[in-house]
Amino acid sequence: MRFVAWLADLLWLAHQRPDHYQKNPHRGMNPIKLPGPLTFAYATMGVFQIPGEAQYESPSLEGCKADSLTQNARHARIWWQWHSKVGNLWRQTHMNPGYAYAIRFELAPGETRELGRIVSGPPLKEREALRRKGHEALSVILAAARSMPDKAQAHSPETRSPEAVARRRFRLLSLHILAGRSSTITARYAQMAGMVGPDGKPLTRQAIMKQMRRIELLTGLPKDLKPGKC
Repeated sequence: MRFVAWLADLLWLAHQRPDHYQKNPHRGMNPIKLPGPLTFAYATMGVFQIPGEAQYESPSLEGCKADSLTQNARHARIWWQWHSKVGNLWRQTHMNPGYAYAIRFELAPGETRELGRIVSGPPLKEREALRRKGHEALSVILAAARSMPDKAQAHSPETRSPEAVARRRFRLLSLHILAGRSSTITARYAQMAGMVGPDGKPLTRQAIMKQMRRIELLTGLPKDLKPGKC
């Protein structure tokens, strides 16, 4: 699964940063610059080559003559070659931590925020804080929700219970931290996660700021999980 996450990161970077032309020392290849049209078939054809964490079997290209291939087959052949090189790179470096890849690919910490394995700097520390202290933060938010019940009639009795309110607020806090404490990015993440307001519409930046200000005032919340300024 680590290879799948790593490969997904490369494809995400290629989609979001097509102008990133950093050359990798491995045979002068650039795994972030894709060799041809990005389709699901081309992107995933190397995934099933990985039976374990470090094993990678280079695909055979014997019998493929360029002059006898259709345009689609030529694209497939090029992608097989790309996957073969990427697989070899993974085989040689799979023990490296995610931040080592970020350095190798010349990615700033902010450019790794939406990646799964290639993460460095503040985004990495924020994820570690959520893993280590997330349960503690949820307990603080739940205690506050029980002491100040949500009486808004816009919510049903089930969704305005202290437990439901605490889960909703903690989930929003988690997205806010993963978004670098940007309310604008948090709103985008919340929409991607399917979170909506009482009216069934996507959460606005203003609504998120209001919730974060409430959480900021809670006593006992771990310092590195404070919302900060929105």
